[in-house]
Amino acid sequence: MIRALVSPRRDWRRAAEGPILVGVPNTLGHFGVQGVATRVLVRDAAPRWIALGCVLPDVPWIGRRAVMALAPGVDAFDLRLYAAVQSSLLFSLLLAGALALLARRALHVAAILALNCLLHLLLDACEKKWGNGVMLGAPFDWTVWNAGFFWAEEWPTLLLTLLGLGWIAWAWRRAGGGFARPPAPRLAACAALLGAWALVPLALIDDAGAAGVHFVEVLREPEPGDAVELDRDDLVYGDEGPRIVTWARTSLETDLKDHPARADVVSVKGRFREGPVLEVDRIHHHGGRGRDVGSYVGLALLAALWVRGLRNR
Repeated sequence: MIRALVSPRRDWRRAAEGPILVGVPNTLGHFGVQGVATRVLVRDAAPRWIALGCVLPDVPWIGRRAVMALAPGVDAFDLRLYAAVQSSLLFSLLLAGALALLARRALHVAAILALNCLLHLLLDACEKKWGNGVMLGAPFDWTVWNAGFFWAEEWPTLLLTLLGLGWIAWAWRRAGGGFARPPAPRLAACAALLGAWALVPLALIDDAGAAGVHFVEVLREPEPGDAVELDRDDLVYGDEGPRIVTWARTSLETDLKDHPARADVVSVKGRFREGPVLEVDRIHHHGGRGRDVGSYVGLALLAALWVRGLRNR
């Protein structure tokens, strides 16, 4: 089980201030850091494959957002567990292997994609996320790893985002052809890996929930005394006072009666009491969803890089 790191003191006023530290919060930041690191380790790594590898662990989360938008009736709790399992290192490597089989130099591309999957997860693990993190050992070890060195939205993030833009500008001049026409055995192996990536996590949802991944089962049926952590959910104000709208679209009553009226995106640590009411021990304000812009721009630039490469074949 994942231990809830809940402070025994109600120090949310101090925690809300947040430190000024370096973060890797968006896709552009991943491009910058991983692009440079990969070229150092693999001198002839093609930029388009590096950029693709930077986003593979995020594909399940992108899919989750799409499903939540297009199918509002879906079970948000099971969908969260499915995405969490699918974004773990093992399943990211399955996706990397499937895509590498479509390349001319399959082993070379597989190494690039696998390296960037690992780098992506390690960078994510450095970011401070309450109730969130990465799984490097799933499904054999359900530990959610989060070193918690920094918050993602602080000013040094701009430097990493600019590094990512600079790397994309460098990569733009080196975009080339991408996928090949693989023989039938390769296509069959690719389909098998994609099938395992898509279907096996369905069988692991219950195991992930029982292990306490992302506090999903606590949020599904909160009981008095249950500790919980929430990462980047919405703090809203209404007639009934401040409430937190979670990633599952559930609305939680809180005890933040004395908290300054400031609707925002917040991370929270606390415990449930009768009601259920969430008794908040610590709260951190993220200042909106501005970090998402860097990810959207990064995904658009990734698509543009690949279109350019395919046109140059």
